[in-house]
Amino acid sequence: MDNLYDMFPYKSWDPKLLPEERLRIVQDSINNLKRMGIPCFGYDLKKSESKRNYSFKLILDWMVDNYESWDETEPGIPCPEDMFKAMWNQFKKVM
Repeated sequence: MDNLYDMFPYKSWDPKLLPEERLRIVQDSINNLKRMGIPCFGYDLKKSESKRNYSFKLILDWMVDNYESWDETEPGIPCPEDMFKAMWNQFKKVM
């Protein structure tokens, strides 16, 4: 969820953080999701805001549909479905 929060379209960043650092953090988050096997649906910082937002929505939808299959913790500790859906709904309200 931290990686998604860093990619969140309306996240407010610390004004002291340089734009290059923000971009690095977001790119690291994208790479972490890919490493976990979560498709990013073409999410790319070089694309338009509307395309990034659409990709972000697809990532959220995929995670809700597949949340049980990508837990990497050992031993597996899945996020409870109701908690995950509540967080997902909060994201969707803002978008």
